[in-house]
Amino acid sequence: RPARGASPAPAGRERVRVRFSVARELSFGESMMLVGSTDEVGAWDTDEGLALDWHEGDVWTGSVTLAPPSAPDAARGGEDGEGGGGGGGGQAPLLFKLVVLRDGAP
Repeated sequence: RPARGASPAPAGRERVRVRFSVARELSFGESMMLVGSTDEVGAWDTDEGLALDWHEGDVWTGSVTLAPPSAPDAARGGEDGEGGGGGGGGQAPLLFKLVVLRDGAP
């Protein structure tokens, strides 16, 4: 799904394509979505998040174009599936989580 509300990167900083890949077996009728703190990943709205595509071997993938974080660790995922990190330079870090949808609903 195309990103909603995508804005240009700050001056001197190019946007980057970020690819997500998650190995997770789900039940029939379930799907996986990534939502997060920026408009490009839904601004925490599961109706607007990044729907991940299923691939053989129960691997879910998706990609989105984002402004790069200010610090190397400002966009990262934790063991619980939530992203977060140090950030800096006046730009908030990218926070995200994975959501399992059952028959289209979180």
